[in-house]
Amino acid sequence: MRSRLITAPWWVLALIVGTPVSAFLALFLHLTDPYLDFPGVLFALPAGAIVGLAVGRLTAETNAQTMEVAALDNQDELAQALRASRRGPVPTDPRIRQAAHRLAVLHLSRFKRQQTSAAWTFVPLCMLYTGLAINSSPWWLLALAFFALMLALNRVLPTRTARRIIELAPTNDEHDTGQAVR
Repeated sequence: MRSRLITAPWWVLALIVGTPVSAFLALFLHLTDPYLDFPGVLFALPAGAIVGLAVGRLTAETNAQTMEVAALDNQDELAQALRASRRGPVPTDPRIRQAAHRLAVLHLSRFKRQQTSAAWTFVPLCMLYTGLAINSSPWWLLALAFFALMLALNRVLPTRTARRIIELAPTNDEHDTGQAVR
């Protein structure tokens, strides 16, 4: 499925992201204010469309960069390389292994770029939702748990990806045959 989405045009990605955002926002608005009239809930449609457009474009650009780095034309090979870049057994096919290595290096560079901004985002949000849970409703602990998980993943994923890069590193045989990593 991911290999199909990675080649999807931006507008498909916008629909995939915008539709659930609109539905969630409409449900959230209805649940938080049951007296809100129907046109008020319709606010969720343009909000989801705007989020979908922005995230769809950004995701399409990221996917294009991923496709370029992978340098694989076959969808099955691309799916194998994407999976191998994150987890699972190391591929035996040198082309897929090299593509997975390049993708893991790309993932690590993205994680490193996002680490500081993510920390500056998630730490204040954790503090905010802790305060809301103490002063308002314990339901805010769900948001706190989500952002705490995001903060933890922000610290764990770069380490795991660096270890995966070492696992996927080209062997001496691959260097001797001239199949160097791009």
